[in-house]
Amino acid sequence: MKRKMALFILLFTGVGAFISGLFFIFDPTGRSMGMKSSILPSSLFEDFLIPGIILLSMIGIGHFLVFILCLYNHSKFSLSLQLIGSFLCSWIIIQIIMIGLSSIFQPIFLAIGIFEVIIAPRWITKASL
Repeated sequence: MKRKMALFILLFTGVGAFISGLFFIFDPTGRSMGMKSSILPSSLFEDFLIPGIILLSMIGIGHFLVFILCLYNHSKFSLSLQLIGSFLCSWIIIQIIMIGLSSIFQPIFLAIGIFEVIIAPRWITKASL
């Protein structure tokens, strides 16, 4: 049951991040995602291109890679889940600090990241130590 839940969460998060990242890469203005680049701090980003690349590569592909580790019950799955969950939490917290709480998805994905970080140590096997 835990493994199926982890697979679902990893796939759900990976697909969402990957697709969102693609939208921001192909339309850096953010309009296709219902966002305006004016919400971004101008000193860091002019548009959503860099955040889109990070979202697609680090969170999207990162979750897909951990999904594969889970699927094959790899010994490094638990550590990888904890790392990707920590990255997701950091991403969302920085996002909220920079642009404010602007979407219902921010607390949802923060909760997913926290869940990944909390459950990961419980799944560490002797083989991964």
